[in-house]
Amino acid sequence: MPREFNRAERMSYHIQRELSALIARDISDPRLRNLTISDVKISRDLTEATVYFTEQDTLKKEETLAALRKASGFLRKNLASRIRARGVPRLRFVHDQSFDQATRLLALIDNAVAHDS
Repeated sequence: MPREFNRAERMSYHIQRELSALIARDISDPRLRNLTISDVKISRDLTEATVYFTEQDTLKKEETLAALRKASGFLRKNLASRIRARGVPRLRFVHDQSFDQATRLLALIDNAVAHDS
């Protein structure tokens, strides 16, 4: 039986796709060049979207976060014209730590395997 997608999941998918495109094409801030939107979670009432991002240079995550916050009005305005919804949720940006955690776990596994050999 196929899984039913609710409205928040569909909107999350569209916002992630459109934000990625907007940042790649329409934002010239150099702090956002190596940015990836990894996930978007929307509240049940569709008023707030938590946007998870990663970047290649993890030392600059605060600068990247500041640039995203500065561009949030522009991004939200442009999202309004690209997605079909009554309103566009407020955007809240959060650095996605899952990739960092995965890297640490892989290093621990590699280390354990090397010690067992």
